[in-house]
Amino acid sequence: MIEAYPEREYLSGELVGRAGLEQSQDDRLRGRPGYSFYVEVEGSRTLLAEKQVIDGEDVVITLDSSMQQLAYDVLGDRLGALVVLDAETGAILTLASTPSYDANDFVGGISTARWQELSTDERLPMFNRALQGLYPPGSVFKVVTVAAALNEGLYDAGSTFTDTGELGVQGNIVRNYQRQIFGDHTLHQAVVDSINTTVAQVGLNLGAAKLEEYFRSLGLDQSYHLGLPMVRGQVGTPGRSRVALAWSAIGQDQVLLTPIHIAQIFSVFANGGQVPPIHLIAGDEQPEATMALNLETVTQMNGMLQDVVLQGTGTALKNLSSNVYGKTGTAEMVGGDMHAWFGGHTELPNGQRLAFSILVEEGGVGGQAAAPLMSEYLTHLFQ
Repeated sequence: MIEAYPEREYLSGELVGRAGLEQSQDDRLRGRPGYSFYVEVEGSRTLLAEKQVIDGEDVVITLDSSMQQLAYDVLGDRLGALVVLDAETGAILTLASTPSYDANDFVGGISTARWQELSTDERLPMFNRALQGLYPPGSVFKVVTVAAALNEGLYDAGSTFTDTGELGVQGNIVRNYQRQIFGDHTLHQAVVDSINTTVAQVGLNLGAAKLEEYFRSLGLDQSYHLGLPMVRGQVGTPGRSRVALAWSAIGQDQVLLTPIHIAQIFSVFANGGQVPPIHLIAGDEQPEATMALNLETVTQMNGMLQDVVLQGTGTALKNLSSNVYGKTGTAEMVGGDMHAWFGGHTELPNGQRLAFSILVEEGGVGGQAAAPLMSEYLTHLFQ
């Protein structure tokens, strides 16, 4: 009888999780009340049914509180997000979205004035940009296109190209940033200098089907089971035309990703080609990592990513005390300013490998807006 009426397990006045982890983990956190059913006849009580009290469980999350606070300090009042993963285990160590708000405002009931303030704020403080913000990744996505082409054996890091500053595709023209012309160069240098025309050509030769295949194998189409609302990345339909494919290859057109997806990309380069299981709740059983790239591809990509920092668009991080591998991104928006990205991976002195991403919404050029902030974050982290 007790099992037939589960609503009886909620007591009058009991606090219930209404959002976030407190909602998704409510069943574990609150436990269950106990019951004893008796029949009393002429002063004699007979126990008919009994259910033992089940204590609520502790739910431990993987976030590092000091790393999380540091992310908020670095982002300041900018619109943006900063994500850090343990590249080997997939544990989320930092998941910051700004601007934010104090969740304690909701304890015991939020005031009408405070709710009005939060819900009408044009900066959207209750919107989790790290998990729910879909943004064009721009040039940071070039690592996916190039890694896929390397993995398929279409190119190697030393493959040569000649850039004239423009790539014509069915009447459409792909140009380099600030109309730069790079002349003869290798694929390695195309990633280091973020050459649009070359990576677009690589994408055309790779093909839409393969680009979509690697998008899926890297887990970018997934919404991880974090206990928090999250959206899936979108590759769009790059096969609808060669123009769409060329722009998709450099992270534009219909390609949209969240900051946590960008961090996941770089976890693969830090983890020998394996995609780790991204998770937020510690102690829960996780699936095995899946292999997305071979070691030769990873080695070549890491050579490029290291040189991005040492001599390319990510030099804001070249003087840190530990090697950093990364890629800048500057994503163009129709009718708006550009989003600034930096994604990468590094290793702490204790040997822990970290993958990360930072987004500055409408922040401008990735190497000028996002990379310096990531440098500031890692500088403090390495101390």
